[in-house]
Amino acid sequence: MARLWTLGGITLPNPQGFGRKYVEKSVWHESINGRTTRDISARKEQFTLTFQRISQALVAEILALYEQKTALLFEAEDGDLIIGETEVHVDVPGREYNTKGSEFREDFTMILTEVE
Repeated sequence: MARLWTLGGITLPNPQGFGRKYVEKSVWHESINGRTTRDISARKEQFTLTFQRISQALVAEILALYEQKTALLFEAEDGDLIIGETEVHVDVPGREYNTKGSEFREDFTMILTEVE
């Protein structure tokens, strides 16, 4: 069973949490006779990856990609889950330090939103 998670040329560890949803821009129209229609102008997929206790070296690599402020290629293959190469924008909503001492480890969440 192949496990491969890549973002912008770096290999990510297997996430402890993974979610995906659709983000869409749409407008609802309601006519006088009560009929409702919806115009969907865009639909994108959004991926949320959650990591626990990852090293500062890996966090630094991911943040270096994030600081480029450009779209990156994301790809995942984990068992039956296959996400082909997709261009995404990266968002890092927060970082938490759960392990103190000689080696800080982080809980880290990334949100990846499709460009098109």
